[in-house]
Amino acid sequence: MFIALRLCSKRLLFLMILLSPDFLGAQEQVEPDSVEGPDRFGWIAYPYIFFSPETNLAFGGGGFVFFRFSPDTTIKPSSITPSFYYTVNNQYDVTIIPEFYLGKSFYIYSYFSIGSYIDKFYGVGPHSGDIPDPEYDHQSMVAQLNLQPQLSETFRAGLYSRFLRRTITDVRTNPFLVDHSVTGSEGGNSLGIGAVVAWDTRDHRFYPTSGVLNEIRAVYYSRAWGSDFDYNKYEVDLRGYHPLDEADEHIIGLQFYGVSTTSGTPFYDLALLGSKTIMRGYYMGRYRDQLYLAAQAEYRANLIWRIGVVAFAGTGMVAHGFKDIEFKNLLPNYGFGFRYRFDLVEKLDIRFDIGFGKKTTGVYFDVQQAF
Repeated sequence: MFIALRLCSKRLLFLMILLSPDFLGAQEQVEPDSVEGPDRFGWIAYPYIFFSPETNLAFGGGGFVFFRFSPDTTIKPSSITPSFYYTVNNQYDVTIIPEFYLGKSFYIYSYFSIGSYIDKFYGVGPHSGDIPDPEYDHQSMVAQLNLQPQLSETFRAGLYSRFLRRTITDVRTNPFLVDHSVTGSEGGNSLGIGAVVAWDTRDHRFYPTSGVLNEIRAVYYSRAWGSDFDYNKYEVDLRGYHPLDEADEHIIGLQFYGVSTTSGTPFYDLALLGSKTIMRGYYMGRYRDQLYLAAQAEYRANLIWRIGVVAFAGTGMVAHGFKDIEFKNLLPNYGFGFRYRFDLVEKLDIRFDIGFGKKTTGVYFDVQQAF
């Protein structure tokens, strides 16, 4: 049983995960941690309940399924990640993330999510202060499709598309939304089409000990193909891994992440600081603007049996543009976490992280590493 308390931007989250042989495990037809090969298949599932002032009591479940399309065990495994929750005040979320490695010729990433939520908006810029009524209600649907032909053993490039429908159902008394002067305050559809390139030399998908994963995306949202807004969004995600010993028991991971958007971007699709992967500890979107830059380092170590630990630290900031960058606006981020390896062959971990920021704390539970 894992129990976590989350204090993040005055938000209290009580999360209880029940992990038992009935609910959790890599399921195999034979001994799970001793099998290599194309027929290898495994899954993990878990129920949870939580409570917060925004959601009230909520309950749901998550899972992770991994498998291989190719008999070549050097091909990275594919996966499907579903999750859902429902709250007593009628909020809900359903998400599924299929990620497929089709031999050495094609990579497909897709993301589908639909739900009704209570979110927070504190304004735009690095100096947005706390306000008494940041909440607003909305419904969202997100669909992403990333098609990348493998152009070489380590390089791939292709098309990226994203659809976002945001319906603002109640602005409440949020001072930035009540007069509808903020772009996107009435919701709308964003349809983006663009390109993505990636350089992937990682030795392992789920727990890389060496190599890099560098990805660059450029997405263009236009009324010409049905979007309600005209804007561009550029993302850079650079990750590197280095072993500190020959047994790969101690690893250093480094990540740089940047997002830049143009004018006309709806407030909810700006560059948002904070997440469960980078700048852990900050409420996602607590700080937002047209530019977001962040970097982090993480030390990973295996302790005993299937138990591991991590320690991480980083920094990040938002700004209106590159000319507006001021290093005094950098925000700190640090924390630690624990890992439980439920599959030794695929090196798949359950992670539990505690992140700290400037007057804020976050607790995160997930499958796979943060990056």
